[in-house]
Amino acid sequence: MEPVKSSGGKFGLAFLRFLMHLAVVYLVANFLVLWLIGQFHDRILPLLGMSPDASRFQFAFNHLLLFGVVCGLCSGIIVAGYNHRAAQFVWAVPAAILAFKFITFPSSLFANHVSLAFHHYLAGGFLIPEFHSYREMFAGWSPDYERGLDQVRFTLPVYVSTAYGCASWAGARLGIRLPLRPLLGLPPHRLGGPDEADSP
Repeated sequence: MEPVKSSGGKFGLAFLRFLMHLAVVYLVANFLVLWLIGQFHDRILPLLGMSPDASRFQFAFNHLLLFGVVCGLCSGIIVAGYNHRAAQFVWAVPAAILAFKFITFPSSLFANHVSLAFHHYLAGGFLIPEFHSYREMFAGWSPDYERGLDQVRFTLPVYVSTAYGCASWAGARLGIRLPLRPLLGLPPHRLGGPDEADSP
């Protein structure tokens, strides 16, 4: 009976790690990516002498893939030192949710369901005017608002989690260990203990 308890404990620990990495992915997607896009639009582009022609929402929605992948790669490299195998499969949940939304996307009988769902959840080309008040926002309301918000909710986590998992896998294989704990004044101990796949 002891081996059963041991394997059950390992599964429980792996599942907790999976939930932890999944929470990190959604925190990055819902907060870090949009914050970084806003900083780039408002601060970096003017410093580069490039006046942004697009509104904040238009710029953000049109660059979700780029900034989502960058943030996912950086986050994955940071956690790669913990060598948690669960981090490599964290994309499965956002991908399953997006697949469900893709399949159940409402369309008429004679419409091309695949092209409509692809355009709604994966395509760019947003055209959203700038607004400075709620009155302006609702006066100029466009279907692109809803499409962009759905991409933030359902598509962006797929971008982030895929890059996160790939970076975690590559970082573990290449032996990348960022000295985060010493920088924070913590003892050199990996979060949650070594995983089954840890290499010496």
